[in-house]
Amino acid sequence: MGLLSFAFFVLLAASLHFFAYSKGYFRLPYQALAVKGHVSGKITLLAFALYWIIALFAGYVLPAVPLSLYAFQLFVLLLILALLYLLTFKENLWKQQKQTSRLFDWALGLATWFLSFPLVTAIGELADWLLSQFFGAQTYEQTAVRFLKKAAEMNLSLVIAFVTIVVLAPLVEELLFRGILQSYLKSKLGAKAAILLSAFTFSLFHFSPSQGLGNVSLCLSLLILGCYLGFLYERQRSLFASLGLHMTFNTVSTLRILLAPETA
Repeated sequence: MGLLSFAFFVLLAASLHFFAYSKGYFRLPYQALAVKGHVSGKITLLAFALYWIIALFAGYVLPAVPLSLYAFQLFVLLLILALLYLLTFKENLWKQQKQTSRLFDWALGLATWFLSFPLVTAIGELADWLLSQFFGAQTYEQTAVRFLKKAAEMNLSLVIAFVTIVVLAPLVEELLFRGILQSYLKSKLGAKAAILLSAFTFSLFHFSPSQGLGNVSLCLSLLILGCYLGFLYERQRSLFASLGLHMTFNTVSTLRILLAPETA
């Protein structure tokens, strides 16, 4: 990371955040603070238990399944999404206010990418630079990057991987971390603490032993992104808003890897 590049992202992030703050973007509506989370601890524990059991079982049986890695992961995410939806379909997690449409919420999430991307990028690159300077950490490649680059070798696998990363992974993660976990934490700790703790949990779920010290910069970046996602969910009381940001972030990251792999 060059000094000029880092300075550019910091100044861009500061300018955009100042503008957004001046327009009242960061104010949580009173009704969002007043509405208590209504997901029970039992449902929250069951949701995470289902996620872990299916993920661990999938990793165990993967060598024996007659499907490609990419098709199998697509199937596993579809299964998790279906079970989480059945577990929470009575909880009204997707859209809790009618002042805005689902399309508006999603578009607001998309627009928030322009706000979040400079800061997330600056934090991640600064962490990488500090790790290399003080701990001699070598350049690493994220697990998701290796997964996508391998899929790019075959057209069908690339299509499946793209759908998995851009659509299914955000759907599962937003329902699990924002819809379920954040709603539960809000009922116990309030909205702001719930946003921070759900973002922290979200970042830790992306830890991978193969990334070594690279997990530090990855988890820091995802912690920042998770705060934006959680804030959007509370601001709009709509998973469509956080989905808009999450899908946009994954789409742009995927295209950067495919079109400019040397910078990923």
